[in-house]
Amino acid sequence: MTDQVTGDGQGAGADAPNALVVGAGVSGCACAVALAGSGIQVTLINSAMDRVGLPAYGPDLVASEMGRGELEQKLATLPEPLRSIWLEAGMAPEDGGSSINVDRRRISVETKRLLEAVPNLRFRQGFVTDLRLVQDGDAGHQPLHAQHPRRAQVETIFGEVFEADAVILAAGLSLDAQTEVGCDVVQGGRYGEPASEGLYRALDGLGACFQTVELEVGARALERDFDALAEAIGARIANSGSLETRHLSGLASGSPTTAWPEGFPPAPHLDHPRLAMVLESSAASELAGEGPVISPDGSATREVYLDPGVPVGVVEDASVLTRMPVRVTAKTVAGLDGGRFGTAGGPTAVWVVGRAGGARTYLESLTSGVEVAGAVAAALRDRGCGA
Repeated sequence: MTDQVTGDGQGAGADAPNALVVGAGVSGCACAVALAGSGIQVTLINSAMDRVGLPAYGPDLVASEMGRGELEQKLATLPEPLRSIWLEAGMAPEDGGSSINVDRRRISVETKRLLEAVPNLRFRQGFVTDLRLVQDGDAGHQPLHAQHPRRAQVETIFGEVFEADAVILAAGLSLDAQTEVGCDVVQGGRYGEPASEGLYRALDGLGACFQTVELEVGARALERDFDALAEAIGARIANSGSLETRHLSGLASGSPTTAWPEGFPPAPHLDHPRLAMVLESSAASELAGEGPVISPDGSATREVYLDPGVPVGVVEDASVLTRMPVRVTAKTVAGLDGGRFGTAGGPTAVWVVGRAGGARTYLESLTSGVEVAGAVAAALRDRGCGA
């Protein structure tokens, strides 16, 4: 027997529209905060509560040809105080390089703490295995030829059913996903996390079009000799006390919004005397294109992240590898209309954001979360939900 649950976030009226966000990664959290801020009751479902808001594939935000201006412009679209969290956890070259290094674990901890206090938003832990389109009052599967299904349901592995006016899938690289670690192949888009096979089959059954994507994720290392590590790769170091790097908290609007309670200070960001940031150089460009070759992965573990182009053997004498490079292969949903998923009968009550919808970077994931939240809110208003 299933347990059907509808949105009942706190702060909004009982007749307010409701939405389900499946996946609490970078894009899912951005979408949930923006939706809740627009007065929509939001239920954020994630398979694990200890990975909320965690940037999964390295600590660097890298811009395109627009450089630093693009980074700051896109971060500015985030709702406060989520924007402050990213800026206060970020560090960048003073000379205007095209990358920002962030403390991933600090972002995760601060984001979860923020979301737990956002009105109209609640967390539920669950692994989603099915997606259904339904008309008002229809508890069954919706035929593909039906026009404009008004609501959607998701079901978890334990049989719990959630129904809402809109479902936003922020499943990351988990659809039909596998991760290669050396000679081993495991299911899932992030090492140690299961693939969303049930959700993939449900989308396939609803007529979704997919594209196959691959993502190379570099190794992590615990540095023994940071100078030797940089010399082995050929990268240029910026000392933490140098004027060449700066924290980004000054870009946050107003006073800091993520201060911890007195007596419980935040984890220091990049406080190791040598873990400031490795700037771009000719050697870095040859290996990694626009981004840095080595970046601090955060102060909690004092690890460094190596670009996928760095051969592991080059750095073995200067560091201890804590994670091998991995290659992720997954499906993304194609043919979306502004993030909205449609069937043969037209647009549905389902949207897709972040990497599951084709985003390639953290910046694109964050932007898609906010933009789709606006599109969902507008669509629900047009339908008269909550009126």
